[in-house]
Amino acid sequence: MQPLKNGLDLDDAEKLARLRLIRSENVGLITFHRLLEQFGTARKALDALPDMAKKGGRKKALKICTPSAAEDELAALVPLDVSTVFCGEAGYPPRLAHIDDAPPLLFVRGHPDLLTKKSVAVVGSRNASVNGRRLAHEMARALGEAGYLVVSGMARGIDAAAILRQKMDFIVVDVAQESGIDLAGATRRDIRALARRHAQDLPEEFHGLADLLRWAEEGGKWPRITSDHPAYFYTLRSADHGNRDLVNMLLSQLSPKDVRQLFICHKELFYQLYATWHDTKKSYVAEFLEREYQVDKAGARAALFGHEPEMEQPAPAPKKDGPWGVSEKKIAAVGPWGAVRGK
Repeated sequence: MQPLKNGLDLDDAEKLARLRLIRSENVGLITFHRLLEQFGTARKALDALPDMAKKGGRKKALKICTPSAAEDELAALVPLDVSTVFCGEAGYPPRLAHIDDAPPLLFVRGHPDLLTKKSVAVVGSRNASVNGRRLAHEMARALGEAGYLVVSGMARGIDAAAILRQKMDFIVVDVAQESGIDLAGATRRDIRALARRHAQDLPEEFHGLADLLRWAEEGGKWPRITSDHPAYFYTLRSADHGNRDLVNMLLSQLSPKDVRQLFICHKELFYQLYATWHDTKKSYVAEFLEREYQVDKAGARAALFGHEPEMEQPAPAPKKDGPWGVSEKKIAAVGPWGAVRGK
């Protein structure tokens, strides 16, 4: 199969047709490219699909994505400032276009020019060790300083640090609203600068998570966070079992400053609390959810509540009764946020 050449000038009708084609039943990545190679355009391929399905022995009508469904999907990207780059267009990564199952289109927000920059993927174990995480950070920093674009592999453990930082940011935002600090237009850098300036005013939840973050990024002594520590419930998520959603809902109730988990797992409580917040926190949280979560709800849920092999951690302590006298078997129903599990 010949790769699509970069530099194609696709009109809006062909872009819509390509989106419809990849969203249609039984059209995967390989099939998508073969159909384009055979028919030349997605519009012609869509016209041919029903007849091809019949000739292949299919009795039930093939579900083909409608123009309105594709238009709605593209329209939903506009308020999120997300654009599309289709395979073959000038902005599509040229090396990516050469693989047989290249994504038909990419959803882009931020700096699309980075897609054509020289890039390096840092790939390692999903069960990352402390030394592995440290090495990944050092390599990424050196490559970035050398002018390369570093592509994240989304490895568990590497991501655990990012999740902890975001939880800490939410706690800073909560303190900022109580102090009357204006958060309009605040970036992550602004929030973390606030944390440094007002460290003495931040609650124990923040400092407990900061200890875990230092362990996750730098190694050293494992921080002990027991069930009576204010940060305890911020470090937990449900394991994958039948009552997972209920457990995550209860955990979000016990860690209400983590507004993203609250929004995902307990919307009723989220909106109750939202009504009590100052305008500065309301604005920041609304902007965050639109910018970081609504763009890729499924991806965010998978990253936050997915269940992959856990990263390396210290050897478990001898079994004993958990908090409130609950057995270890029941405690096992609640798992850690990636690296975060106390002894």
